Amino acid sequence: MTGTSATSSRALTTTKIEKTQEFGRLNAFHAFNFGAKMIKQSRRASTFTTVNVSNPKLSAYPFTLNFYDEPPPYELTLDEFESFSIDRLKVLKAFETAKLRSKKDDEAFKAVESVVSEFLELSRNTVKGKSNTLYDQRRKDHISHFLLRLAFCRSEELRNWLVRYESLLFKFRYMKEEPADREAFLSSVHLDATPIGFEGMYQEFYPHDHKEPESIRSGHKTRLLNDIKTVYSLDSDMMNVAMFYKVPFEQVVELVSKRACLLRDGWAYVPEFERILLVLNAFKKTLMRGLEETARALPRMEDDDRYVFFSKKID
Repeated sequence: MTGTSATSSRALTTTKIEKTQEFGRLNAFHAFNFGAKMIKQSRRASTFTTVNVSNPKLSAYPFTLNFYDEPPPYELTLDEFESFSIDRLKVLKAFETAKLRSKKDDEAFKAVESVVSEFLELSRNTVKGKSNTLYDQRRKDHISHFLLRLAFCRSEELRNWLVRYESLLFKFRYMKEEPADREAFLSSVHLDATPIGFEGMYQEFYPHDHKEPESIRSGHKTRLLNDIKTVYSLDSDMMNVAMFYKVPFEQVVELVSKRACLLRDGWAYVPEFERILLVLNAFKKTLMRGLEETARALPRMEDDDRYVFFSKKID
């Protein structure tokens, strides 16, 4: 080989290596320049209450729970790009298989515990001395969620599949989260629900009772108490401390269809022990909206080699 040919060959090889390295380092998560970052999402200032978290990096991830309402701004390698998405897909597929075998969520959750632990573990804040591990786990969870959004936004069938099994994964983590962290998380997401106690419900069900004699007011309260006991199976001792959430009935059609909540003027009154349903519905709504917005941006992504490469990997 002549000197000129050898030099030319080395130059071509160097160019190929440089292109591979450039592709392998997605600066500031460039994959989302063609997808999620083009989507105009509300970017609220973080209002999370950190619970037993000392690592500053964890300020973005104070809990194992996440509504994924902002795309990740991170740099990642090509290996991470592939492995993160594939690992999350394995977990969601495990949920799908478990639900095919069992109709009950708690049985399905037991079946997938080992898979979640292997591929998408999220340790709770009670784990001591492992703040870097918590951050790495939650960073992977955040990124992998958005990667699957890119892959599963392409059709209504795919979007529905992702929403169903991402919701199961969210519920699985919700049930395992520490109560203090769970309450702090729920305070941060601002559910579209109004807390209300028995006295508040009584005033809404009988708004003109203040004009009535005591005997009539007492009868109305007794009727409402009996309705609540019947519908919610609450003991008498729980009545004065029970908390409910007032929401538009469309948000809890599952409860309405089972006659498992009281209704008045288009509002449903959801008991505290059914709050998970409100949280899940809010999660599903947020995710579906994000998937639809990503789908509208899809034509801009389809000519990008990185997106084509990624889609083939997931398929």
